[in-house]
Amino acid sequence: MKYIITEEQLNNATKSIIDLIDREGIITASKFVSGYNNLKELLGDYEIPKQFKIDAIKEFVDNNALFGDGVHLGDIDEWPIPYREDSGGYYQIESLNSSGVGIMGWGGYKNQTEIADYDLPYEELTSKTLDDIIEMLINHL
Repeated sequence: MKYIITEEQLNNATKSIIDLIDREGIITASKFVSGYNNLKELLGDYEIPKQFKIDAIKEFVDNNALFGDGVHLGDIDEWPIPYREDSGGYYQIESLNSSGVGIMGWGGYKNQTEIADYDLPYEELTSKTLDDIIEMLINHL
């Protein structure tokens, strides 16, 4: 049996999901629709605001930080998240804290030498990088 979904029904479903994100947050909404990728697909052209993504990450950090120091991805059995690569080296996100991410840079022969260690505010990350972090967190839960 085939079901035909009208555009109005689809718009109402999208509005309901957006309302769920507003009320319960991205992580709960993602669980409701069986994952973050499903959530983004169901929302179609609607882009989840960066601040919602940042708030979801901060909430995770607040609930899982050890001794208030943030969350090192290795401590939760997750791999670092690629951040950027240039001629000088390879940079990856290795920790999350209440205000941003901890980035480590590796360079030299076969990227075996630590060349950088700095924090970067969440607001300076791209929406795609925030999506990668949230997807990792949801898969972790």
